[in-house]
Amino acid sequence: MSVSFDFEVIDKKTNIYVVYAGRQRKYLQDFLINNRVYLDLPLSGVDINIASSRENARRAARGAHAIKRRLNGDKDFEIPPSLADLSGDPIKAPKHLNQLVGSIVKLFANAKVGDLIVTPDAGMYGTVYFGRIDAPFHPDDRLVLNEYDGYSAPYRRVRWLRSDVEKRALPKDIVKYVQKPPAVGKVKVDEITSKFFDFAFYSYIYGDISRIIFDAPNYTGRDFYELDSSITLIQFLLASYSMDSESFVAALMRASSIDQFVSLHRGREGVLRASMEFHSPGWFDVKRRSAAFALFAAIILSSSSDKWIETADRFVSEAALEGGEAHAAASAARDRVEAFSRVLPREFSLELDDLREEAESEVGLRASVHRGPK
Repeated sequence: MSVSFDFEVIDKKTNIYVVYAGRQRKYLQDFLINNRVYLDLPLSGVDINIASSRENARRAARGAHAIKRRLNGDKDFEIPPSLADLSGDPIKAPKHLNQLVGSIVKLFANAKVGDLIVTPDAGMYGTVYFGRIDAPFHPDDRLVLNEYDGYSAPYRRVRWLRSDVEKRALPKDIVKYVQKPPAVGKVKVDEITSKFFDFAFYSYIYGDISRIIFDAPNYTGRDFYELDSSITLIQFLLASYSMDSESFVAALMRASSIDQFVSLHRGREGVLRASMEFHSPGWFDVKRRSAAFALFAAIILSSSSDKWIETADRFVSEAALEGGEAHAAASAARDRVEAFSRVLPREFSLELDDLREEAESEVGLRASVHRGPK
């Protein structure tokens, strides 16, 4: 196996925004092709000062609807020459106006670089697209809206991450967030809504949680026993990671093989607090409450026992370029690998190497921190 450090490191201050691509998703292809999101409004003159003030954003929303009202045939309604000259309220429904104002503020003032963007297509079989805000808002980032007689609208730059998730694949407790307006909705991140991260990122670190995907592309789907070596490997790492060095040594002394070790310790709290799911035809989804666990597992399963430290050092070097939480997690994983390799008896190391080779031979098991399942 081979693996490189390419985990997404999700800051705890990351927000989630659901952004709709206009009525009947008419701007969806433009969103995806041109890596941007925006509102279905001719918001001329909006800059960060306007967007960050609800009163100014309210004027911008009124101005946009004044333009739409004029273009829709109300020739008696004059478009004000500037937002400051706008008087009256062309929108009769205050609730609708407040939603528009909120959407302007959220997208152009509140959304920051790194925040998650979720854009759903229509229908339960439609695709849900995931991306991240890729740059600070700049008033020069504008596009011409032809349907609004050449008026322009500001946009936010987005780096799209995934385009292969159907809406029906989302759990019921989060799918509700992608079913109704407003045009831009902010989703409060909590234990439930953080599930969006599982669909946006293949392998990631988020606070004290890490997730890693192990591909098993050669699994035939006909014989579940083909997965025995892979499951034993991952369970062994989950169980051993939940112990300190002293407990790990004592546990090793009570077991004559990795199989026996797993049988004795699969009920440990550290294992039960982790999750391992297999998705046919072939990938494992492993999560645990430890920022370093996914990296630890990737290192152990991506190289033979005599190269664990070398691989761990490479991870730390690559993570140093990322800095912050990425470097801290890689350093912690490196320390755990060193402690693990120092106390693991040679016969267990050799058995682990054999299991790894069997898993790779049987189902093609490999850490997939970059590509992820398709």
